[in-house]
Amino acid sequence: MNVISAITAGLAILLMIPDIMNSSWFYQRCYNDYSHNYGHDYSHDYSSLKEICLNSKSYNLGISGIFLVFTILQFIISICISGFACKATCNTDSTVVNVALNQGY
Repeated sequence: MNVISAITAGLAILLMIPDIMNSSWFYQRCYNDYSHNYGHDYSHDYSSLKEICLNSKSYNLGISGIFLVFTILQFIISICISGFACKATCNTDSTVVNVALNQGY
């Protein structure tokens, strides 16, 4: 299951990186839509819309960044646990360790 988790986390990382990289294009689009496409008479009305648009984009970028950090952590932890599980189950060393218990009566 950890191997499947690592593969899923790797795919999620590959999908999140372009999303974060394309966010600068959305910032530019948000700025252009509310600044240049409307006349100067209505610039006061659309300045608050531009702020709302930029705030929502920044929140979206922040949440995506946090998701990316947690996904990278999930990927690292899954790889480590998979390695430890493989090392534990694939051990060919058949040395048996006898432990003597001291039962002081």
